[in-house]
Amino acid sequence: MTVEDLRKTVRVSVGPIHQITFRVKDGNDYHDGVLLNISYGGLGFRSFKVLEVGMTIDAVLGINDNLFEVSLIVEHVRPTMIGTSFATYSPALIIELGKYFNAEIHGLSLIEVNENLLRHTDEGKSHFFRAQNCEIFYVENSNRLIRFEITFYGNYIEGEPGFPARFGYLDEAPVATGMHHKGSTLIQTSDASDSETIQEIHRFVINSDKIPEILRVQIAEIIEAAI
Repeated sequence: MTVEDLRKTVRVSVGPIHQITFRVKDGNDYHDGVLLNISYGGLGFRSFKVLEVGMTIDAVLGINDNLFEVSLIVEHVRPTMIGTSFATYSPALIIELGKYFNAEIHGLSLIEVNENLLRHTDEGKSHFFRAQNCEIFYVENSNRLIRFEITFYGNYIEGEPGFPARFGYLDEAPVATGMHHKGSTLIQTSDASDSETIQEIHRFVINSDKIPEILRVQIAEIIEAAI
């Protein structure tokens, strides 16, 4: 991955749920910083001191009990955030970011399929979004969610307002019972899914910024109720 490729990658908002530590070097000491967003190319944080564009600062990122030393170049300074790019980075950090923010990165990477290619339904308007190894399909009527179907790395979840979410997984091999078709794909149904997978799908949905927030929230609430 080139430096230019890194600069073009999506940037993920960071909140308390992520439990990432960020410490900025100040002389011989390190001070806790407030990390606001991160990507393969850099990060944004709230500064404890005045910084200027072009400055290089050293910091330490803690992800999943792994510590990564990084050098950052200040790219822009705003009242609420300092935006930086990685001057130096470890290949191991890039791998760890990809694993840790897998759901968020895929949510931000979704591309909408042309609605003219979708089958018409009397329920409402259909929408279909795709990224690598994941899809979101939903039907809405005047921003009111009718139903949705999500696949995420082989996991399947569907739901509608007023009912519990239903789970399953994609399966290429036919099974005698408990199977149904979604288009040309065979689905193995299940009564439940593990909490960690549901949480990851929930993060995937809430970061799917191509979907209007009013509908994203409705989908996420149904998924969250199953966690």
